[in-house]
Amino acid sequence: MFQKHDFIGLDHLHCEQIRAATIRTSAQEQRLAKHDKEVEEMRSDPRGTLHAAHEAIDHGTTLLLRLIESGLLHQELHSTDGEDFSSDEAFDCLASRIDYLTRQLVRLAEKKTPHACMHLWCQAKTLAEAFGRLALIHPQEFRSVAESSLTMPSLRACNPKFSADSSAIAAAVHLAKKHPAPDISDNRSRVGAACHLVIARIFERIMDERRHCEWQRNTLEIMRRNGENPEKYQNMSLRDFLSRCRQPHHVDLMLTCAELPEWPNDTSKWWTEGVLPLVRKEFELLIEDPTLNPALWQELKKGGERESVKDMRRYMEKLCRNKFIQVVKTCPQMPLP
Repeated sequence: MFQKHDFIGLDHLHCEQIRAATIRTSAQEQRLAKHDKEVEEMRSDPRGTLHAAHEAIDHGTTLLLRLIESGLLHQELHSTDGEDFSSDEAFDCLASRIDYLTRQLVRLAEKKTPHACMHLWCQAKTLAEAFGRLALIHPQEFRSVAESSLTMPSLRACNPKFSADSSAIAAAVHLAKKHPAPDISDNRSRVGAACHLVIARIFERIMDERRHCEWQRNTLEIMRRNGENPEKYQNMSLRDFLSRCRQPHHVDLMLTCAELPEWPNDTSKWWTEGVLPLVRKEFELLIEDPTLNPALWQELKKGGERESVKDMRRYMEKLCRNKFIQVVKTCPQMPLP
């Protein structure tokens, strides 16, 4: 449920576990009472609940937009070498809610909720069109993420002559300029191509985690020197700083990625401690829900020698290992953040 972002299902599950417990804490009693009250109110007046939710979302969004426009929570932060670490808490809050709702739209489309797939199409098209326009107007704003990304938001038409100006956009935002696996071409099978993309995305994830960890490390140092309450951060560890707004498993992943040696030093450690665990996680998620990557799942199942889950996992790890070796050979000097 957590991987699918089904937080309502998780809340219901936790409340049922509390209900089944013979001994409950006062906090558990309060949570269960609150859950039951909300469910009862929803069942007794679903349209009233819908109206209240509508007003709450609109009111909250309006407040956040006003805060963003006011600049009251905008903070200018620059490192000693001039790098910009400025932020706006109101926008960060709005962005987190947009991300949450986007993930819920994907989840509901997977469940074939009425009109969800149609709205997913429309939102994807709107965002891709906006990216195509803004990438040519403000390309520098996208480069920090685009340089290490293998793919980008794009529009494709049935007629290949009528499509977004992808080549110009890719050049403007420096698409994959710093990606270590943009040109692996030894894909002799469909499953090889699928594993190529898995490895490419894992590298993107590691690079992003390393970059973001460094950004947070620098932010912590700035807060110690120039923050509103510098004494609050003096003895705070990086792990504690990261844990303020991240799940423990995400903090562990970020720190693991950050602690990998500079590329290409000790590529064996990159495989065993960085890439392989994420390959295995990818496979675990695929076992739980094959719809996450149906093409890869179909290819892994082919052949009598791969009928067991263990054989499928080993086959995927073998192919991904081969792709990793290709990255090492083709990008021996590729600097990673």
